[in-house]
Amino acid sequence: VLMSRALRISQLDAAVLDEQLLDVFKSQLTRCLSLLGDGTLTSLLPELNSILRLVVWLLSVWKYDATLGQQMLNVRYAKCKLSDTSSSEVSFIGLSRWQKIAYGTVFVLGKYLRDKAVGLEMIGQYFRDQNWVRTVTRWIENGWKLASLINFLAFLQQGRYQTLIERLFGLSTIVTQKQQIRQLSFEFMNRELLWHSFAEVTFFLLPLVNLRKLRNSINHVFDFRASNPPPPSYRQCGICEHPPTTPYQSNCGHIFCYYCIKVSSV
Repeated sequence: VLMSRALRISQLDAAVLDEQLLDVFKSQLTRCLSLLGDGTLTSLLPELNSILRLVVWLLSVWKYDATLGQQMLNVRYAKCKLSDTSSSEVSFIGLSRWQKIAYGTVFVLGKYLRDKAVGLEMIGQYFRDQNWVRTVTRWIENGWKLASLINFLAFLQQGRYQTLIERLFGLSTIVTQKQQIRQLSFEFMNRELLWHSFAEVTFFLLPLVNLRKLRNSINHVFDFRASNPPPPSYRQCGICEHPPTTPYQSNCGHIFCYYCIKVSSV
């Protein structure tokens, strides 16, 4: 069957989804077993994580030839052979049993040994000279990292075998459904850009505006009573309620007798 190879971004997204899903499962398992106590949980954590990885492997790669993240992105593992070097179409067959078992062994047992810290350094305690064991362990670790880096650079160029394990076991990633052209809409992005541009212009111009002067100008235009005060009434004093004697106008515009306002202010 001819199918297209998965995009690089799809393979990278699938790997990220696998890690995040495992973290979610581990956190839920840790929360459920929190009643066992810190010491008991710490001692059983590598075994529990291995059991969790085994269940995930059985329900993903062993059953569907795809990890959980690959199933969400409609991609899967397959043993592929290029039908044409100039074409993206590949001829593939399903994973063999030994490929699944080899992948599961590395996925479960390899992670268990790393979590349990069972390696050359632990074995070296049975030897008198442990320096050469640490040296060999360091060289193996650095060599694996270097090989992984070279493999990732090759993956970026060729688009196949994202990890070194996939290259060693011949696990290529293909799409399960025909890829369609993505329809991108920039309406939301344009709206966000306009809003941010408007906000930046507003924040730049706002400190340059004299708000107090602007407010006074508006009050002066719309406050007709302040601009055109009514003529004062001289008929009676606001205190004695008689015709004012020696009228005196206060700041508020009212008329009082000069003696009344003086007596009241004392």
